[in-house]
Amino acid sequence: MSSILASGGFHRRCRLNKVLPKAGLNGFDWAFVQGSTFVLQLNFCAKNPRLRQYPKRCGETPLRYVSPHRVGGLHPLDVLRKASHIKRICEIEKNFRFANFFPTSQIRRHVTCKRKDRHSMTEILKAQFDEICKGTIQPFFKELGFKRKTLHFAKQTNDITQCFNVQKSQWNSYHDNVMFTFNFGFYNADISSILADKEVVNEFPKTYDCFIQNRLGTFSHNRDHWYTLSKNIEVKKTAEQIKTDLEKYLKPMFDNYVSLDTLKQLIAKDEKYISPTLSPYYLITFYLLTDQKEKGRKTIIEHHQNSLKPQTVTDTIVFPDGTRQEKVKTYIKQHYIDSIKKLADRYG
Repeated sequence: MSSILASGGFHRRCRLNKVLPKAGLNGFDWAFVQGSTFVLQLNFCAKNPRLRQYPKRCGETPLRYVSPHRVGGLHPLDVLRKASHIKRICEIEKNFRFANFFPTSQIRRHVTCKRKDRHSMTEILKAQFDEICKGTIQPFFKELGFKRKTLHFAKQTNDITQCFNVQKSQWNSYHDNVMFTFNFGFYNADISSILADKEVVNEFPKTYDCFIQNRLGTFSHNRDHWYTLSKNIEVKKTAEQIKTDLEKYLKPMFDNYVSLDTLKQLIAKDEKYISPTLSPYYLITFYLLTDQKEKGRKTIIEHHQNSLKPQTVTDTIVFPDGTRQEKVKTYIKQHYIDSIKKLADRYG
């Protein structure tokens, strides 16, 4: 098959891609000869056949005739933004007669200015983020006596370590905006050692090492809140909001909960926020270390019953003809059962 591309009043036929064989090679045909006893065909050639080359098709593109106004709903310069190289821009200009509407120098200036604007915006957003970290976040934790490693903060108090970190979004482009959020947590070496079944030494624990961890936005905004920096948002307002959230919500929490014993009040008070974030192993170990054996036993029984329930997984396979085949698998998490039993045996 072939497709016809209409562009600027002339028609051009574009062939499909194909694998090209070597040129100049003849195939062998079988021949049946009657009335003869011997037929010999020989073909000698001392020259290597040349390799056939694909035609140059870099200028072909599925665009309609380009007018100075709109192209398929897009302005011609919007189309040019898709181009990744000046050579590509020149090919489009040559094949679709851009010269009368947009000279090459104008196109290049437009693309170059766009790149410079993006680069400058990236630098501005990075500078604003660094300004908030150095001017608002770091002084707040320095005053409270926290140690810092990059965007992680930690402070040892009694038998726990209070942890905090700034988490940037993995979708940050730095061209349009920068998004980040705050995580906090409480770490205890004994709980980590019990679950690891060996002594754990962590001189600077981080929030993902904590047995209790959550987002600050859960308490300050009643949801998973992300702060945003962009050209449409004043950096001073964002910095003021961050300072208010840290002083109003985080500081009282770090002042009130300084040990495992005081954390019992946190879990009892904000159980709907804290308990769901705890794994059953952390929760059971915490109950038993803080002499809440009755709660520990109830939690062990509850999770042991849940571990015995079969889990169902459905795998769906879609074939090229559109038919679907579903396979249902049922299994039991044996590791879940063994871990709960191990904790139950440890604490009777």
